[in-house]
Amino acid sequence: MDGTLIVELVGNSTIAAEAYGITMGTQGPGIGGKGGNLIVRGTTGSEVLTFNISDKGMGIYAYLADVTIENCTVVVNGARDGIVMKSGHDDGYLTVRGKNTVLNLNGSNAAMENVSDLMLEDGLEIVEPENGYFSYTGSGGTVFDPGTKTVATHVVIRYVDNGLQSPMFSHRATTFAEPFELYIYNPNVDGKKNERGTVIYKVVPAGISDPSLIKEQPYYGKGILIEETSTVYAYVVDGKEQSETAVVEYVYAPSVPQIEKEQTTDFGNDLTDSDGNALTVENVVVNNVYYNLPADSGNGYDTAGKCVVVNTPMSEDAFVGNDSPATPSEGDNFEWFNGMIVVVGGTGTVEITCETVGTMVLAVRKGNDEPAYYTQSSENTVVVNYDNSTPEYLYIYAVDTAAGKKKTREVSAAADCLKIYGMKVTPTTVVTGVESIFEDSEIPGERVIYDLNGRRCTEPLEPGVYIVNRKKVIIR
Repeated sequence: MDGTLIVELVGNSTIAAEAYGITMGTQGPGIGGKGGNLIVRGTTGSEVLTFNISDKGMGIYAYLADVTIENCTVVVNGARDGIVMKSGHDDGYLTVRGKNTVLNLNGSNAAMENVSDLMLEDGLEIVEPENGYFSYTGSGGTVFDPGTKTVATHVVIRYVDNGLQSPMFSHRATTFAEPFELYIYNPNVDGKKNERGTVIYKVVPAGISDPSLIKEQPYYGKGILIEETSTVYAYVVDGKEQSETAVVEYVYAPSVPQIEKEQTTDFGNDLTDSDGNALTVENVVVNNVYYNLPADSGNGYDTAGKCVVVNTPMSEDAFVGNDSPATPSEGDNFEWFNGMIVVVGGTGTVEITCETVGTMVLAVRKGNDEPAYYTQSSENTVVVNYDNSTPEYLYIYAVDTAAGKKKTREVSAAADCLKIYGMKVTPTTVVTGVESIFEDSEIPGERVIYDLNGRRCTEPLEPGVYIVNRKKVIIR
């Protein structure tokens, strides 16, 4: 349905369905587009709404809509997906609020899928899976299980009394020593960032037992690099009043490991699920290869053609405008890039089996060198030699020699495209130069130091107040 639906619970209720428990703004034959919002709320906090769904269905499906669960318990059982949302620029938010609220999602495919952002208020946290975290990867967000590093099929969110009183927003995000960037904005005016009021935030690393030791500070619109398990607190101050909850966005910045031994990439295995369906590969690393292939432009793995299809070209100006890094370093972000990246150091070869169709050509750029262009009228192998004194990024992408190319919506080859059937990296000598640049483990006996902004510090230290091995220390 379109329009806002408010489900006011009185007592306990059950919804049983084959396909969808509740559907908002669904698109389909003869059905409209932009959906309204769904609000499910209790009156006393003891109410329970249970969805019993078939193994091919969804508990809640919201098309371009926001979903709010408040002051009640919502359980989804038996479904393929617990909650699925079609997220747009200003919608797709799943908000859970109220100390009495419990959200218990079960799905054989995913507990939640394609959520724009997960808003947890009033001390609510993801308690199952243990240390579970929400991550937005470009096409949509979900909760991941850090134990298996896969999408969680069972998620429980409930109130946790951690003794914190003031923050209106508490969002836990766990990383596996893989950095991501944090963006915060004020939703008060049409979702536009920081349009009214001041956003106040602080980042509390998991190693800090007393969050009050980390001071709050205003947010000025820049990405904040988060390198370890942290809890983020943010709210909006409009004048002198603490007002609406700030919205927190995570931009995942996965590390790209260096390839140090011969590796042949198997796209058919790496880029499909257990049923052979193509996975969305946007801003992810799979088996030492970084992929950013936006599916909404028809990029991705083509199961019929058994190749990676690149319909969206890159301009060389994009590399200059985004200060493209040559040498791997912490927090490198490639959401501006469309294609594939590997890291190589020393000497060796990269063999790319490809076909260039129409006006599209294969481009390969080593670090900050000028790109080399290749044309293959049929499936054939291009051999790229490298000789690097330090590890460098090798960018693999498409360049269109003519303007005006049309985009497609499904993963399929356009009239002008690049098809990549395989890739083999063969190092002959290896130069690493960078030792585990994305690891941030605590060594026994090591002095682990943070400043009052929650940033990791190294010695020697400037005079001031620091958190050293979880204790407040004054350095004079």
